[in-house]
Amino acid sequence: MKRAAPTTARTTSSTAKKTVVSPSLTKNKKMMIPIRMVEFFSGIGGMRAAVESVLSDADDNLVSCAAFEISEKANSVYRHNFPDNEKPSTTSTSGSFRVRTKLVEQLKVQDIPESNLWTMSPPCQPFTRTRMAKSLDLEDKRCAGFMAIMKMLKAIPEHDRPTWILLENVEGFAGSQAHKLFYDTLLECGYSWMDGMLSPIEMGVPNHRKRYYALCEKSDRFFPRDQASSDSTPSGNDSLKVCLQLQDIPVRNLSTFVSHDIDCHDLLIPESVFSKEWAKELPIVSHLDAHSHCFTGAYSRQLHRSTGSLLLMEPDRKESIKNCPIDRSNMMHYCGKLRRFSIHELLKLFGFPGSFSFPKDVDLNYKYKLIGNSVNVSVVKELVRHLLGR
Repeated sequence: MKRAAPTTARTTSSTAKKTVVSPSLTKNKKMMIPIRMVEFFSGIGGMRAAVESVLSDADDNLVSCAAFEISEKANSVYRHNFPDNEKPSTTSTSGSFRVRTKLVEQLKVQDIPESNLWTMSPPCQPFTRTRMAKSLDLEDKRCAGFMAIMKMLKAIPEHDRPTWILLENVEGFAGSQAHKLFYDTLLECGYSWMDGMLSPIEMGVPNHRKRYYALCEKSDRFFPRDQASSDSTPSGNDSLKVCLQLQDIPVRNLSTFVSHDIDCHDLLIPESVFSKEWAKELPIVSHLDAHSHCFTGAYSRQLHRSTGSLLLMEPDRKESIKNCPIDRSNMMHYCGKLRRFSIHELLKLFGFPGSFSFPKDVDLNYKYKLIGNSVNVSVVKELVRHLLGR
């Protein structure tokens, strides 16, 4: 990964214009502060996978991790990949590894173990901007968990609040009422932050999945809090890219992530689809292309560019579809040559470790749903590395 010369973070505050360099990064590297993590809306464990990868690179270990998720199916995948999550911590009497099937809004302060890192990816439906979305923001009942976390953060004594918070959501979160609640709570609780938009493609991964991210620390690391305003706006793609030193990274083509020798019978697009007029608009890429559309939880049910790309199986192809478009006048030419990306291929695109897998009782459609609702581990790893100074 090509990196630009180091630079400093830029404040998101509309009133705090001065750039502040925090000593915490260097300090953390020397002290290697033990990480005790709480993972809200944990899903299949993308946040934890990213944190563990970063700590492993720094010859460090995760001391404890408490995960909260209402989907038992997602929790079964979590337990399958993190089998230590029900064991007491061997290095701390105040933490353990566990995942609980519980609504976040039902949690009480006493349910949250001692921790210095909170990660969260709240439900995105209240902020989604698709054609059918209602975008109810805080009025959406699915925001109850997020609002409960903000309430708990304020209720926790100052010295017990986490040192770091990492939040991920869709683009529509930025500028929402929930976003302002987030800012207001952070300021009240003694945090500074840096936020903005990032996509895997900006890190060399051939997938468009732009998301809002916020890095927060209980300090003046990102800006002087006494000069801050909760009316600030996201710092945007460029700011995060600069702070993470991600400029000019070449994007790999999909051949790095796809396989030509897998059993694709269950992945093939049905013949009946190709006779439809709308088949000419299918989002098709080849192994030589350096992009793919955002994969969502609806990928197994809908054929649309808003749910993810389809792969053209032409191993002998010499040019990408971008440079040499396919003939869409008769889509029947591609019957038997067009398929969905496999579960293994999507896990690679999402940055999950090669050892990540699913229990045998999770069916194919649900696997797609769980991956599509997850975070991109490659992006989160870079954010965690910067946030923790590892």
